[in-house]
Parts: sequence; structure tokens; C-alpha cells
Amino acid sequence: MKRPTKAQGRILKTLRDNEDLYIVHRVYGQTNFYELSGVYSERKKIRRGTGDALLRENWLEDWEGKLTWQKGLRISQKGLNAIAEWQDADFEGTDNEDIKISTPEILDTLMAKYAPPTNSTFANYKRYIRVTELGNDGGSRFIDLFVMDCHRGQGYFERISYEIKVSRADFVNEMKAPQKRDFALSISNYFYFATPEGLIKPSELPIEAGLVEISRNETKEFEILKVKESPYRNTLPPTWALVTKIFRYM
Repeated sequence: MKRPTKAQGRILKTLRDNEDLYIVHRVYGQTNFYELSGVYSERKKIRRGTGDALLRENWLEDWEGKLTWQKGLRISQKGLNAIAEWQDADFEGTDNEDIKISTPEILDTLMAKYAPPTNSTFANYKRYIRVTELGNDGGSRFIDLFVMDCHRGQGYFERISYEIKVSRADFVNEMKAPQKRDFALSISNYFYFATPEGLIKPSELPIEAGLVEISRNETKEFEILKVKESPYRNTLPPTWALVTKIFRYM
């Protein structure tokens, strides 16, 4: 029997241990999308490659709940057998423990997401302002990455703050000091933790935060998955003080 990867095993374990959870599978064109659903606090998007593999190996099966809208995928008997002998340690970490994702690598990946296009007629159009290590007036708080959308449209002047975490201990300490996020929350509409895959459970997030995960795909390239959406906060528009601060840090 083929052995699941650790990421696949964690999904199977989650489905095995919680009968209220299931996977919603949607197809748009020729592309599959997967999302863990059933319990709001545990909702998260699942990487396409992980979901495709779970289906391909028949570790999932069609499921319907008591309510008409409860339709999706649950763990199959084959999926149960695949992790039947796994211990807790088997679900932890990644399959490539020698491949670590560092803070600079996560930052570079996020920066590239908001970079101007390089191969189009809009190559000189800079839609997003990107600022790293943006500090408050006293220099006691810093935002790992601050992004502002300058496009005249629905997201005009929307601002996003990212806090990068690459260790559990760092995240736990952050949860003990929520005031550290006050500066980022005060000037942004969205706040996200950015982490390696599997570092944080969606249920562990504070109510004001979303989660994006950065991992390497099959070709060892970095990719971003928005696991949980950040709630929108209607903060004040950018002030001149913020604008001048941004220019100083750019």
C-alpha cells in the first residue's frame, strides 16, 4: 500500500478524528479546488496537489450528510487503513525535513506575489506598494510586510499586513502578547500570518487574523496558499503621517 505524505496524512487524520468535518470538492474548468468544511473554526483550503492525490489513491469517498447542502468527501476505508499504524510523530513536520523554509524565503515569495508583471504591456504599472519592516513612530513595533493596493477599483487603497512565523515557539509567544499586533491592525484592512505549511492550525488563529502558507511544490518552486481569509476591518484611510513613513522605509 502506498504511504501518504505527512501533509496527506494530516488531512486524513483530521477527517478520521472529527466526524463533523468533510472536504468540499469543486471543479472550475479543468481545475480542482478543495476545502475542509463542516466546522467553521476548522475551515481551511487544501492544496490542489494534496487533494488530487487523496482522490487518486481512493483515500476519500463521496459523502452526504443529513442536510441537503452537506455533500463532499470523507475518509474511505482505504484511507483509514493507510494511517492505521501511524503514531503521533508520523503526522508532524514535512517529508523533507532537510528542506526548511526561512523567513527571507517567505518574504521573497510574498514580495513576488505583489511585484509588477514582467512580461506584459503593464510591466511599468506598479499596482502595489510593498514595504518591509515598516515601524511605528516609536520604533518598538514592526510589520514584516505591508502592502497597499493603489489600483482604482474595488480594492483601492486596501492595506494588508503580514506577520511571518517559521517556528511554533515564535507563534505561541505572539499569542501571549496580542498588543504586538496593534500597530499592524491599526493601519491595515487585512492581517495575515505567513508560515510554512502545517505550522499553525486555523483554529489557533486570533479572530482578527488570516493565514497563508508557503511551501515548495513538486518542482521545488515556492507557492502560496491562502488557508483562511482574514476578516476585513474598516480602518481609517492612509494619513499623511503613514504616507511619509512609507516613503522613508521604501
